[in-house]
This record gives sequence, structure tokens and C-alpha cells, in this order.
Amino acid sequence: MAYKGYYEYIDIVEATGKSYSAIKKWRISIERLSGYKFKKVKIHVTRKHVKDHYQFTEEEFKKFIKLSKRIDETKKMAESVIEIWGDLKSAEERTLKKDVADLKKFEENQK
Repeated sequence: MAYKGYYEYIDIVEATGKSYSAIKKWRISIERLSGYKFKKVKIHVTRKHVKDHYQFTEEEFKKFIKLSKRIDETKKMAESVIEIWGDLKSAEERTLKKDVADLKKFEENQK
């Protein structure tokens, strides 16, 4: 576990051997393809300038390592992201199905 209770880009870079820009691209692809949102905090760089900074949980850190290995094996980033982080379309479908089921249950209770 990271000594500060969370992981940063540098921790993932060291664990995977990939560049900072590669990890950042992965994060963007994960958010776009799976709909997953990472924790973003604001850090004061100077008195007047604030910068967004990402903090990753241990679970997210392990998934990044798994993603790195999967990309090395398959050379297909999009498929690897969907396999490890899930698919946004599938998640949306599950949410819609749950909402429809809840509405049907609500309707039956109202009768």
C-alpha cells in the first residue's frame, strides 16, 4: 500500500514500467469506455494556481497493473480496458433494466 493511503501516477509508472503519458491515456480511455470516474482532488501549485490531481485506490492500482499486462499480451487497449474495467454500454443497460424493474414494482404497489 502506498504510504499516503492512496496511489499516484508515479506509483503506477514504477509498478508497470510504462510512461506517465501512457498511464494518463489509459485513465482517459478507462473513463471514456467504461464510464468509471477516478478521484480527482485540487492541489495548490502556487497561491493563485490550482491543479487537478488524481488519487487511485489500491483496487484501481491493481487494475492498472493488470491492464498493463493485458495490453502487453494483446496489443489491444480498448478490448483490454473493457475486459478489466467493464463496458459503459453494458453498465448503462444494467442501470436501465434496474430502473424499469423498479418502476414496474412501484406501479404494482400503487394498484
